[in-house]
Amino acid sequence: MAASLLSLLLCTATAVLWARSYTTFDDLDHTSTSLTPSDFTQHYIRLGSNNGRFLFTWRDITFLSNFSSFAYVTSTWDRANGLHFKHNPPFDLDLEMRSPRQPNERSWDTQLGGIRFKRLIQDATPRDAARRLGYRPANYYPGMIGVVVIVPHAYVAALFAILPVVALRKWWRRPRRGMCPSCGYDLTGNISGVCPECGTATADRGRLAV
Repeated sequence: MAASLLSLLLCTATAVLWARSYTTFDDLDHTSTSLTPSDFTQHYIRLGSNNGRFLFTWRDITFLSNFSSFAYVTSTWDRANGLHFKHNPPFDLDLEMRSPRQPNERSWDTQLGGIRFKRLIQDATPRDAARRLGYRPANYYPGMIGVVVIVPHAYVAALFAILPVVALRKWWRRPRRGMCPSCGYDLTGNISGVCPECGTATADRGRLAV
């Protein structure tokens, strides 16, 4: 019962976010950073609701210490650490997923039945190597690894609705007084102790005869 009630609450919350997502992008994210002598990494997790779809992102971006703006990036992203909940106008998720591909990027993505999955893979390229390869801008490309998953609200709401529907069905079909506990057949007046419909033995012959 507790699981069914929790699923019902989550289904309701999903429906509310679904309706709201067409006017507001609700964005819950957590940012943390780590610094070593060789690199600086931002760890980022996001759960968003936008234009009828949930957006989940897990991403690590790594800057090697020879990045031209290493000190600035380090200080800026350190100040952004923590949990943030923001509201912004909705945006085109598909357009964001089609962002220009970097020369050192090996990301790929796939779609199935409205669900989209993107694997983020980008190699950290030092400044000298970037120049040799002729990258533009020729100073540096950060490294990145992570995943992006986009799922329609309708799928999540349907998933959370399963347990409440099953619980409601069981409640509706529960055996009433004077009815077979197995098939629901009316046993009023039956004193045989056996349901004539399905053959299930009844627990109380005298009560059924009343």
